[in-house]
Amino acid sequence: MMVMVGIGHMKWLKELILL
Repeated sequence: MMVMVGIGHMKWLKELILL
């Protein structure tokens, strides 16, 4: 569960950087 949450956060951060 923690791993999945971590991946989700990483994706969100990446999207913010792209924007």
